[in-house]
Amino acid sequence: MLNDIKGPHFNQLIIKRKGFVNYLHQFLCVSIDGFELGGALVMYPAYGGANQLWQWGGDNTLVSKMGLVVDIQGGRNEKGTSCIGWYPNSGQNQKWRYENGTNKSTMNNLLIDKAEEVQE
Repeated sequence: MLNDIKGPHFNQLIIKRKGFVNYLHQFLCVSIDGFELGGALVMYPAYGGANQLWQWGGDNTLVSKMGLVVDIQGGRNEKGTSCIGWYPNSGQNQKWRYENGTNKSTMNNLLIDKAEEVQE
C-alpha cells in the first residue's frame, strides 16, 4: 500500500539501482501474491521465486522477474491504495524513483509501505 512515512522504514519496499534485490524484513520478502496479474504486493518468506526478484527497468519501473511491474492500483493518489503486479503500460502509476533510501512514486511522492503479511 502507499504511505507518506519518511524513510527508510523497515516496512518499505526498497530496491536499489543495480540487479535483482530481495527486500527482506525479518526474513520476509515483497512478493506478487499468487504469481498472477493483479496480485497484491505481500510479504512472504523469501525463497527466491520470480515473484520476489526485482530490478529497475530503464523507464523508472520496478520490474519483477515475472515481467510484471509495481503498479498503483487504479492510478489512485490516496494513502492506503494497494500496489499490485501489472503489465507495463508506461502509466505514471508505474513510475518510481530511488530517493533518500526509499522508493517513491513519481506520480504522487508516496512510498510503497506495509505490504500485507501472508500467513502460512
